[in-house]
Parts: sequence; structure tokens; C-alpha cells
Amino acid sequence: NKDLLIAAQAWCGPGHPLLLLHGMGGTLLTWATVIPHLSKSHEVICMDLRNHGHSGSGSWNWDAVLDDVEAVLTHFDAKDAIIVGHSLGGTIATLYARAHPDIQGIVNLDGFGLGKPEEYTSLPLGSVTACLSQLCEMFASECGKSFSSEEIDGIVRESGQEADQLGFPRALYE
Repeated sequence: NKDLLIAAQAWCGPGHPLLLLHGMGGTLLTWATVIPHLSKSHEVICMDLRNHGHSGSGSWNWDAVLDDVEAVLTHFDAKDAIIVGHSLGGTIATLYARAHPDIQGIVNLDGFGLGKPEEYTSLPLGSVTACLSQLCEMFASECGKSFSSEEIDGIVRESGQEADQLGFPRALYE
């Protein structure tokens, strides 16, 4: 990205490129256990989201994050990548797909993604539309809020625990 250094790494594989996006508090190393398997059949690209891992710190807003994703895809000449995101990464993948409807595909692993009203086949369309609208308003109002020092400490603590579980040095998560 022109405005911010985004850390990214690619593993060469013979097939279609995949861009893997980690969740909040994670890093590209979140995917370390699956990269060897996926790279047997795909080019695998991982990135540290802004304010995570070795990427630079910058304001957090969805447009900026989507621009970061676009910059990584451009850098690796992988505009046709399938984006796989976990948690926050799943939300980003969903938002990217909404902004780029011609994308090859996404995989949203436990990320926020509301879907379309007609996808809730067992519920009344009017009720679903109203609920989705309320949820969108609620999530939009939460964007751009600052974390308290206690919340940041909690995220760092959880990231350290994740590093310990995966056998990675804690410094990679800071």
C-alpha cells in the first residue's frame, strides 16, 4: 500500500492463488500449520493486516483495509486469488467480495457476514430485511472506536497464548 507498509509472504504452489487473512490479534503465522498442505496445490499468500504483526500502524477503517488487500493482490499479481479469511479476516473477505463482485471466490471462516435477505429461506423476507438493516447500523456505529488499554492488554495476552499453543515465539505476535 502507498500509505502503509503491509507485511506479506507467498509460498509457491502449482495451482490457483489463495490469499489467507488472519483474525483480530493474529498474524500471517496464524496459518503456519495449513500453509504446507495448501501450498502443495496452490500459491499461498498471507498478509499481516494493518496494526498486526509486522505491518505498519494506521487508521482502521474498512476502505483502508480493503485497499491493503488490493495492494497485496496486485503486488503478487494475484488478482484472481480466492480469499480465505478467519474471524476478522472472514469479515474482510466478505466485504472485499461485496466491493469486487467478479472475485473468483471467498471462504469466510467464522467471520461476520450477513448475507442477503433472500438467503434466509426459512424466515419472512420483511423481518430479515429489517433485522439485517439494524445489524448493519449497529456494526457501522462500532467502526472506528478506540480500544482501551485494558482491551489492548487482553488482545496481547490472547495472542501470546495463541503463540504458545502453536509453538511460535511471542515476539512474532507483537
